[in-house]
Amino acid sequence: MTRALTTRSIAVVLMIAVGGCGGKKKEEAAGSGTGTGTGTATAAGSGTGTGTGTGTGSAVAAGGDERCQAPCRFLVDTALADVGAAFEKACGKPWAAPVDTDCDALDYQRNCIYAHHGYSFKKAKYQEAFGKEPWYKARADFKESDLSRVASDNVRDLKGLAATCRGEEPSPIPATFTASKVSKADLALVVGWFTQKAAGTPPLPKKLEADGNPATEADIQGWLAQKNLFTLEAWTPIEYEGGKGTGHRRITASTGAPSPDCKGEDEACEGFEWITFEIDEKNQIIGLSVGAAACPLVYVEGEGGALTYEGEILRDLVRAGREATQHLTLDAAGGCRDVVRVQLVEAKDEITYLDDVALVVDGVALAPRACADGAGLAYCANDGRYLTLRRGETLRLEFDVPAGARCATPALRADGYYVPLAPTYTQR
Repeated sequence: MTRALTTRSIAVVLMIAVGGCGGKKKEEAAGSGTGTGTGTATAAGSGTGTGTGTGTGSAVAAGGDERCQAPCRFLVDTALADVGAAFEKACGKPWAAPVDTDCDALDYQRNCIYAHHGYSFKKAKYQEAFGKEPWYKARADFKESDLSRVASDNVRDLKGLAATCRGEEPSPIPATFTASKVSKADLALVVGWFTQKAAGTPPLPKKLEADGNPATEADIQGWLAQKNLFTLEAWTPIEYEGGKGTGHRRITASTGAPSPDCKGEDEACEGFEWITFEIDEKNQIIGLSVGAAACPLVYVEGEGGALTYEGEILRDLVRAGREATQHLTLDAAGGCRDVVRVQLVEAKDEITYLDDVALVVDGVALAPRACADGAGLAYCANDGRYLTLRRGETLRLEFDVPAGARCATPALRADGYYVPLAPTYTQR
């Protein structure tokens, strides 16, 4: 069911849209999108390394590329599959990839990408390693969004390679939970379920949901199969939904909550998923719901500026590697006469990367009015250029509907993804 909101009341959504997104009405300046390149992630087996050293004693190639003295810097703008050829062409010598068992080298390469952008390291070994490099300039204003799509893909894949290298497994279930706010009996019930999950046999009740929608056992198994998601840590918040702890109740374990001492992206401070258990009066788990943060929110703007919330788009498309196209039916658009006005609102500590957006009417994709006459805006075509939306920002779009359109089920189509930024916990 949709909810009509006045322009004045939309700010309330920012405060209550926990676990998803919310926002306030604000017109985004046209052309504010930023291009982040078109490179894509590559197979894990490609050459990726320079070892733990930086090679500062090597000579600059005839072409004058200073990065030849620190080969890992090529990973800033060159995909893993292409870096060997790019390095050899620029520097006149082969790319020295580390062996699969050199886990520290993979860590070094990933953090070299951050060093190139001026990340202020917390770990002493990286402070020492990069602090002596003449090209490293620490910046207090470093942002995750400074990384191009190619760099972000390389960071993600290098992190995965390092985890595989170390044979990392989820942490064992702890004995105590510092952020639990449920009874001992209910905590034992939840921990028991996670123990069975760790053994590979999580019991699934008949009532299943994924991101608020009915789901099948196969759907849920697909979510739970992600090895390092939905695992318990000592700091995992475990709470009653609505504060109710007796009778029929719901308990949420926010398994995406990061470690309290997590400080930055290079230390894998990410978190965005949760799991909710529905428990009956007989202390049986009768429902299970999994979810992950998803943005941005979508509103249809009506007469007088009234906004109707339609839902979210780009759901679960976390990180560049999951970029995809999604559709959201706009019930409030009605017969969609003349002009349909839509607002995309980003309200979490995330960055939405919007590559393409259109209104689909009677099977025909209509570009935003701002894309007319070859405006060249980042969101006008699926071409690897992105409009970025940060928390509190809104993109307002107008679509001109052809006269006589039947417009039975108008839908918003969008292509892109989003990146969680702040390691903060919010309950859905």
